[in-house]
Parts: sequence; structure tokens; C-alpha cells
Amino acid sequence: MKRSLICCAAFTALLMAGYEADADTTNFAGTWVLDKSKSENLLRQFENGDSYTMIVTQDEHQLTVETKLEGGERPEGTGGMRGGRRVRGGAFGYPKTTYKLDGKETSVETQRGKSTLKASWKGSALELSSTRNLSFQGNEVTISTTERWELAEGGKSLKVDRTINTQRGTQQSTLIFNRK
Repeated sequence: MKRSLICCAAFTALLMAGYEADADTTNFAGTWVLDKSKSENLLRQFENGDSYTMIVTQDEHQLTVETKLEGGERPEGTGGMRGGRRVRGGAFGYPKTTYKLDGKETSVETQRGKSTLKASWKGSALELSSTRNLSFQGNEVTISTTERWELAEGGKSLKVDRTINTQRGTQQSTLIFNRK
């Protein structure tokens, strides 16, 4: 009985070591362009936009995401015109976001409030979470976002399962990006 338990524990340890090794080899670095035709349940700004691009850099310590959403309609008075095209940076208010890959939380101050960011490995997938406490038109707003990133098609595409929670409810989307 004891021998069976020891063998089972050793097998589980080996399995978990392999599981963690996958996380070390996954690199999401690159320029990713949203494929609206393959994505599901897009937010209005993505559906109406001409293009949504993520530039991802990654090393063993951190992952940085820069985003650019071009085109589409924007509420009046918010500007965003550049060279005759509407250009918006930042995934939901972040022009550039850096996550530490050791699982530790990071705090970021923005013009509208404070954000807490965290990344954690789930095998070869990466889970990114953010909680933003913002002041918007005099109201305090909390927005929580969770994303699960997975490479597909031999690294040619990136699947992002995104859940956004606000006072208005929950929005779930699947975003498919193609490597540029």
C-alpha cells in the first residue's frame, strides 16, 4: 500500500514538472492582428473598428502588451483623430501593460485610477487578470478582466478567451489573432 502511494506521488510530481516545463517554453511575443471573422461575441468597438493590433514582447520575467485599435466610431467629444483616422491605444484604457510572469501582482496608476495586474501560468496557457478602479464622469467604476491566452496552429494564431465584469454585467468573448 505504501509503495503504491509513493509511486503515485512520484508519478504526479513528474506529471506536474512536465506541466510546468510547458509554461517556460510558451512565448507569446509578436505582432497579433484580430481576425474578426473567427472571433466570437466581440465588443462593439472591435466590431466597428478597422483593425485591432497587439504588440507583445516577452522575456522570462515579464510580458508587455501594447494595443492599437484603428477606425470605428467613438463617442462625441473624445477625440482620437490622427492623420484622418481614428486611433485608440490601449486594451480598455491601457496604452502599454506589463505583467510580471512570476505570479506577483503589480499596481499601476492611470489618469483615471488604480489598476492591479496579475499573470499566472496554467500549463502552456497564460491567464492575465486586471482589476481597475476608475473614476468615470464623476462615478467610481470597477472593471475586472480575465484573459486566457493560448497559441494555436503551431504559433500562427493566438486564442484569447476574455471575460469582463462591470456594474453593467459580464461580457465573454473569444478573440482570435493572427501573427503578422
